[in-house]
Amino acid sequence: MANLICPVRGELGATYFAKDGLTVSEEARRIDCISFLMGKAYPKENIECETVVIKWVGNGGRNSLRADITIYDRSLAEIADLEEADRQLHMLLIAEIKRDKKSKSGAINFQLEPALRQIDRANALGVYWDDINRILLVKKTKLQLKKMTWGTFQISAMSINTRN
Repeated sequence: MANLICPVRGELGATYFAKDGLTVSEEARRIDCISFLMGKAYPKENIECETVVIKWVGNGGRNSLRADITIYDRSLAEIADLEEADRQLHMLLIAEIKRDKKSKSGAINFQLEPALRQIDRANALGVYWDDINRILLVKKTKLQLKKMTWGTFQISAMSINTRN
């Protein structure tokens, strides 16, 4: 099988199908999401994959929380030398990608929402993307309280249906 080609990272070692040969790989889903976001006018120079959002968490502080995709308001070259806290100020969007929908709840509750809460930007966006779901989370800050609202969006129209 041929290796995947990412519009941001170039040729990858991963293939389109997972090891079972039947399901699409998580890396292929990530490329689909990146391509979709680039189609929404996010420049590839501003997109980074596997970004550490929170360091020193978990058992003895040895783990970190990574976002599959991060989009900044500046190019990666412009923010390359910034400290982690200063880089976070430039994060516009973070995305968590899963191969299939069975990981949706855990990915949103234990990866995407904590990462969004860590970003010190009132209008940060979060995207959850899998084989079925495309969910947009919008971070809103009011009176120092951070609230997550989320909705779904259609690939073709990017229409947002906010849940009550």
